[in-house]
Amino acid sequence: MPDPGTPLTKRLTTGRLYFTPTGQAYEEDLGNVLKFKRMDRTETVEHLASIGGVRQVDASFVHTLAFGYLFTLDEYVDRVVLLLQKGQGPLTPVTTSGITNGTQTINGVVPGATYPLGANHLSSLAVSVAGTPKTVGLDFTVDLATGRFTILSSGTIPAGASVTATFTALPYTYRPILSARQPTLQGSVAFYEYDQQSPVIRAEHRFSGSLWVNGDSEEQTTGFRTLDLHVQCWSAPIINERA
Repeated sequence: MPDPGTPLTKRLTTGRLYFTPTGQAYEEDLGNVLKFKRMDRTETVEHLASIGGVRQVDASFVHTLAFGYLFTLDEYVDRVVLLLQKGQGPLTPVTTSGITNGTQTINGVVPGATYPLGANHLSSLAVSVAGTPKTVGLDFTVDLATGRFTILSSGTIPAGASVTATFTALPYTYRPILSARQPTLQGSVAFYEYDQQSPVIRAEHRFSGSLWVNGDSEEQTTGFRTLDLHVQCWSAPIINERA
């Protein structure tokens, strides 16, 4: 814990953020909060009173339209990565099965063209024309990761030929993402705030709301290796502060 210093020391806060998606029975750790601020939307409303039978403006007060937070995080957990990818989807990984000796025939090929094989994460690829094997690097190139091969114009595969590609695709694990323009996550949030004046939690914020991130990748977020997580609260937050 940092040195509490003197009472005149500026109080610096940080904290930890936890999130429970709607319908889920356990919390997820969203990471370290470098800084945060309240982002309430308010309006100033004039108050009219009758004074001596005349309506006059006697004061103004602030009316809160909505409650919100802006958290700056420096950790990239699964939930936050989904928001950065502008996607929503299950966090359960899916494993594909390997395809042994998958074969595809491409008719009427064009030298210089690239052809997908319908599978990726390949371990090997063999290309032949009329039963004659062709040489990788001389007649064609291959991208095993994406499952694509390119016919070289300088090779021996003629235009219009029928090419047979035989490949093996290894199993791999992925997570499906349902893309959206501005996805949000809904659920309950618990934010524990700390400061340098005491090892005891300074404040506990609890609220429910919608979460989202601006920017489509780390490169488009506000700072190096940090991101801003927006929260729109559904009701006024409950804050328990240290006595």
